[in-house]
Amino acid sequence: MAEHRLRQAATAHQPTTTTSALPLKQAAAPNDSAAVPTDSTVVVLTEGQTPLRGVWSGTAERLAAHLSTICPSSSFTVPVLDLAGYYVRYSAEAGLRADLLWAQMIHETGYGMYGGSVAPEQNNYAGIGATGGGEPGISFPTAEAGVMAHVAHMVAYVYEESPTAWANVTADPRFDFVNPRGAANVLADLNGRWAVPGSTYGQSIERIALAINTY
Repeated sequence: MAEHRLRQAATAHQPTTTTSALPLKQAAAPNDSAAVPTDSTVVVLTEGQTPLRGVWSGTAERLAAHLSTICPSSSFTVPVLDLAGYYVRYSAEAGLRADLLWAQMIHETGYGMYGGSVAPEQNNYAGIGATGGGEPGISFPTAEAGVMAHVAHMVAYVYEESPTAWANVTADPRFDFVNPRGAANVLADLNGRWAVPGSTYGQSIERIALAINTY
């Protein structure tokens, strides 16, 4: 099922300085049916073959610094580093790579400059429910809730059963719309699913992730 339209990424700007990251709470224990990966990595492959499962070994500071270098005046409702902290925290809890979800967020929001049907104040970082024709999609009350919804939505694509208790329809109202569950192992598996036609959707995210990890 497609949830989004592709948006064009922003062009480069001048770098800015970031501040300290949010403290991360201890990751929730996985349930018995969906084990969370424990090996950490920063490896990014090519041709959309980078696995979605895993724990990224980078930092919120790296995520924020890379984005702020490209776009020092993003329109998020919270500081970029706070947003990055949420991605590192909740992605790790769900056994997903924070760099890949952050890269997807960059792709969907145009480095936080938006310009499409989704507005910054919606705290919707993955175009959830923005199915085209000007449909703005779902709004979330806080940036944290928006990140949790993004992560939960990816959980539905990657896992047949949720690896963490909060990644469900409560966090993501469109969680149960994803069918089949657990069909995406690597980024290219999102092609034609998360975005339609989206024939190079995963590869576009992968290029951003590579830039993040070589920044």
